[in-house]
Amino acid sequence: LDEQDLNFLKVQPINSAHRLNVLNLLALDAYQKTHYAEAVHYWEELLAQFPSDSEDAKMLLAMIKQGQQHLADAATHAVKVLVKVVVPTKLQTTL
Repeated sequence: LDEQDLNFLKVQPINSAHRLNVLNLLALDAYQKTHYAEAVHYWEELLAQFPSDSEDAKMLLAMIKQGQQHLADAATHAVKVLVKVVVPTKLQTTL
């Protein structure tokens, strides 16, 4: 989705009959753009709209879990990069 589409979707009324579709579109767009925290937020909002034992809820939980895994992987990668950057050059050459 482009910026204009996103802005339009984000201002749709909460009570809109199409709110579930809007939330799903926003979540999928965020996920595709690797904005995993945003995608998880939208999916969690969607999850509240379904019975916990429904197929929709199970699918949303799986998507939330996948988004959270991407966030955890990114955090792990960021820590590794930080550690490498923090190590002084003199020590790196002796390792």
